[in-house]
Amino acid sequence: MLNANCIDPWAFSAERRTAVWQFPLAKLDARVTDSGVLHNPHSVIQAALTGGKNAQNQPFIDVHLSAVLQMICQRCLKTMDFPLNNTLRTLIFADENAANRADELYDDVDVLVVGDTINVQEWVEDQLLTALPYAPMHDNCQMVVLPDDNSTNPFSVLKNI
Repeated sequence: MLNANCIDPWAFSAERRTAVWQFPLAKLDARVTDSGVLHNPHSVIQAALTGGKNAQNQPFIDVHLSAVLQMICQRCLKTMDFPLNNTLRTLIFADENAANRADELYDDVDVLVVGDTINVQEWVEDQLLTALPYAPMHDNCQMVVLPDDNSTNPFSVLKNI
């Protein structure tokens, strides 16, 4: 049985195909869902893929991820919306040596060695992990600051030294 999340990357890029997938966050791998910063498991990630060839006739697939994710602010620990709108061009190769040479030439693209199929969901999970902020924070976080109570601070005696 053919997996609906698998594509032939060579045909996809040669035929300049486009396709859109939607992945519920709760259905993604634990690497994504158990990151500790994502709050709403009912969010949906949309992945739009576009195939083609660049000016050097090298096959590529553009991956565009979009969603509004609820994350936990690492300052105030309240939920915040994180708009995800990320596009990455990935050059595809069958040969690891050619991929390594291309990786040295191009700074603004990803390089991937592939076989006959790519599992889109696994690829989206990898792209999502690199697109998420390490420590999400509100732009103007209204963090609650506790009053300075020297009686509970064990280091308060050090300020007199």
